[in-house]
Amino acid sequence: MKKRLWLVAVLLLLLVGCKSGPPKPTPTVSPLMPMQAVSPLRLPVASEGKLQIPRPRPGLAVVTGKFVQQMKGEPVAGTTVYLGAVEQVDSTRGFSVASLNPATAQFTTTEQSGIFIFENVPPGRYALIYRNAFDTYLARYSTGKDVVFDATDGQTVDLGQIDVPEGQ
Repeated sequence: MKKRLWLVAVLLLLLVGCKSGPPKPTPTVSPLMPMQAVSPLRLPVASEGKLQIPRPRPGLAVVTGKFVQQMKGEPVAGTTVYLGAVEQVDSTRGFSVASLNPATAQFTTTEQSGIFIFENVPPGRYALIYRNAFDTYLARYSTGKDVVFDATDGQTVDLGQIDVPEGQ
């Protein structure tokens, strides 16, 4: 008899507890900061509509170049370009080893004309690396040579035209 009474009491408590409905959500404060809109890099444009290459600041360099599609010769716009750290260059075999940390590496985006400009580049040896929606690539000239260069104090480095293979 005590078992039945105990069972009825438990069932009664469960039924009463279910009638009140689901608990109401309580507001919480997110630890994340709200996202802020980031405007795309706007490069200086001269009155003729051509991009102006800025002068290097003291102790720094400026790096520029142009991405074009290898087969069509058309500019490649909207490509994210990074300056990667050169780990090793083997000129006898024609390859380089570079590392990239996208969270800390200096980067820019190619304009409609395919031109990119890096300002305030500290002196050092760099590899040009680019990304698309699918992968990351070490940039190469049409000759097959990796785009590896030295930036020095007060220098403007023009890497020239860099051909991007179809699909990259």
